[in-house]
Amino acid sequence: MIDKRYGVIFRQIREQKQLSLSYFEKYGVLKSNLARFERGETMMGFERVVSMLQVMNITLSDYELFFNYYLPDYQEHFLVELEKAAFSLDDMKCKKLFDEIDHSENRLLALTAKAKFDKLDQYEIEEILEYLYRVKYWGYFELSLNYDVAEYISIVEIKDLINIFEKKTSYFSDVTKYRRKIHQIVYKIILKLCLNGDEKFANELLKSTKRPERERIDFYISTLRKLTKGCVSYCFKSEQDGLLEINQSLNLLEELGNAQLKQYYLEQVKPILMSKNINFINHKFGVLKDTNRDGGNK
Repeated sequence: MIDKRYGVIFRQIREQKQLSLSYFEKYGVLKSNLARFERGETMMGFERVVSMLQVMNITLSDYELFFNYYLPDYQEHFLVELEKAAFSLDDMKCKKLFDEIDHSENRLLALTAKAKFDKLDQYEIEEILEYLYRVKYWGYFELSLNYDVAEYISIVEIKDLINIFEKKTSYFSDVTKYRRKIHQIVYKIILKLCLNGDEKFANELLKSTKRPERERIDFYISTLRKLTKGCVSYCFKSEQDGLLEINQSLNLLEELGNAQLKQYYLEQVKPILMSKNINFINHKFGVLKDTNRDGGNK
């Protein structure tokens, strides 16, 4: 069934930009085909719609909001609330969201909630992986599934997902919320690689995230990268330098006014520090100290 609103909303945006139907012919879209799409007589390929939105400087997120009458849909609203609870380390709120959702109709969405407060079993992990491999494009929901399943799967499976990552996210990577989620996934994978002693792959992924032009305008991503870089350094280069960079990153998060986010990432890096039998103290300001040694190279 064709939802005519896709074309209607596109027409409203096009007319607001004062662009004619023929304007898009130079981008390979026939005037007649676009007119039929706007009248709701036919659908248009996803790639084509995204490329025309880009020509008009309209993000996919903006288009989605227009489509949903400026209100986030249920799935997006659920994920936002779930992330708030997870970053606050509020397992009770995550459990509440899990209980509220209709599991029969929103099975995978329910699993994203479960992953925040409980372990996924092998069947659930395979269910998520099967879905991720099957769908052509990964939106924010699919990226959230990637984030949740990353800690459970093998290095081989991680490499398989990384190999198809760019293809499945290419149309979203410039949208801020998608880009941030992509970085969260990659940095979480790097932490797993640190725990597994895979120095080469960890460094390869860390190098792939180096985007100075973006880091200058996204303080959260640059801080998260600094934290991950500190973990890589701690595991494979200099424990002292790595610990210093981890501390600096955590304190930067607090300086941003987000102590809860700082605590969340402190919990994320604890397994790495504990894996080397480090005795550390979480002081009032969250400063980590190595009480076993004075520091130094591995």
